[in-house]
Amino acid sequence: QLHQVCPCCCCCSSSNNNKSVVALLPYRQREPLALKFWKSLKTRLPDTHDHVATTMPRFGGAPKCKECKKSVYAMEMMKYDEQVYHKNCFKCLECKKTLQPTSVAMMSGQLYCKECFKKMFKARGKYDDITKIVPGTHGGKSPGAKKIGASVFHKEKKAVVREQEKKQPEKKVKEFVQPNVKPNTKNIIQLNNGMKMPLVGLGTWKSELGKTGKAVYHAVKSGYRLIDTANDYNNEAEIGEYLQKLFKEGVVKREELFIQAKLWNSNHRADLVKGDLMATLKDLQLSYIDSFVIHWPQACPGAGTLAVRTNGSFTAPAKQNTMFPYDEESKTYCSDNDTHFAETWGAMEKLVDEGLVKSIGLSNFNKAQIQEILSITKKHKPTILQNECHPYLQQKDLVDFCHFHGIVFQAYSPLSSKDRPAMFRKKDDPELFEDKSIIAMGKKYSKSPAQIVLRWHIQAGHSATPKSVTPSRIVENIDIFDFELSRAEMDTIGKMNCGWRMLLWPHTASHPDYPFKDELPYGFKVPPAPAGLKASNESKA
Repeated sequence: QLHQVCPCCCCCSSSNNNKSVVALLPYRQREPLALKFWKSLKTRLPDTHDHVATTMPRFGGAPKCKECKKSVYAMEMMKYDEQVYHKNCFKCLECKKTLQPTSVAMMSGQLYCKECFKKMFKARGKYDDITKIVPGTHGGKSPGAKKIGASVFHKEKKAVVREQEKKQPEKKVKEFVQPNVKPNTKNIIQLNNGMKMPLVGLGTWKSELGKTGKAVYHAVKSGYRLIDTANDYNNEAEIGEYLQKLFKEGVVKREELFIQAKLWNSNHRADLVKGDLMATLKDLQLSYIDSFVIHWPQACPGAGTLAVRTNGSFTAPAKQNTMFPYDEESKTYCSDNDTHFAETWGAMEKLVDEGLVKSIGLSNFNKAQIQEILSITKKHKPTILQNECHPYLQQKDLVDFCHFHGIVFQAYSPLSSKDRPAMFRKKDDPELFEDKSIIAMGKKYSKSPAQIVLRWHIQAGHSATPKSVTPSRIVENIDIFDFELSRAEMDTIGKMNCGWRMLLWPHTASHPDYPFKDELPYGFKVPPAPAGLKASNESKA
């Protein structure tokens, strides 16, 4: 009947070694048997702890619970501030959660957990004043302090606080639930080549001509340092003008920005790769860019000749040599089927060695294609994979694969691209900002649905490049580092994953390197190229 595990007396909680601790029979058993047992042990163990025999000679004299006034026995006892409680009675008056002695705050003789205690003071506008005056408040240990439960107040400051409380009017504040984890305010991630890149940047796909440059200008002045663009977006020249304006005004230095551009599908042949980049550098008025990614794995649309923005960012017959050439007989996009992205990657690596780009990456590649790139890489690994990603298309396996290989996963259309072109839109497409759970989270944290989704991206391990030309939304999209979603909220958004891809682009599926063949239906036939299609920003200009 000796304790072999518990090192302290269950009545007075004093520490003893195992040899001097006696386990009496449970208090609820009848007294004669217990006393007889005690005497027999006492004769055999003369050094036995005498506390029970002196203070509780009869088991009907057990201490009383401060809350319910009933007897408390050792197995259900909680002791706090020289008072005894049942475990079931030792609860927060506000949230009714069972307390631990280290998480208790007592006010007016009532028990509260520290979280409720803090919220009660904060709601009255008092907690902040107390913490400013008394650095040791709420669990601290300052000299000359008076203990009230687990909270501490300086004697000499307590009267001052009460006087201030009388003068201050009652404040009405919105209910705010403190997140479970301390927010992460870091907006930088390191690439596998040692470079640092902002987690959130400004996307420019579909940004209208006449508004794109102003959007970039406003974004940089608002704190953005990552700008994502591409020559087929037909707005790089406008972006270049406003970048020079920012440099001249001293708003930012070139080395403080991270500029990312993309190699177009028509220019996958090794001898065309550098020409594509030089056209981008000319439009952006830069001597180098920080990241250059292969826009798509398939060389389609493509006719095997160099095609850049100045050739025209619209669909036209192949003889016009635009960026979107189509065959006049089949009416489908031209496809350079003799080109494979392996030779393209070799040419991309040379651009790093020449100092024209700082890092290289991929976009719209699937897992098998990324593995092939990794297997043929000679010197410069891909640093970034930019793919479509949002709560309806979370690509969890691909994200994990990228993290395993040290590749940053970057989400384009992170808000599901509500303004996507008509050719990518269907009647039954889901609308992200109409989801009730997203809306409810926005109300809880006083954030917009877009901010909730972007915060989800960051916590899920993604970089993101949301597009906007509206100044207020540009600022809003980067203001996501002052709160964190709880684990339960992350799981709620995680359940929204249904594999819905907005940008399938089946018109290019004739090329053997098309990445999403497993998402095409049985018996699929490549549709004709959209006749007369212009760049999405031109159609709105």
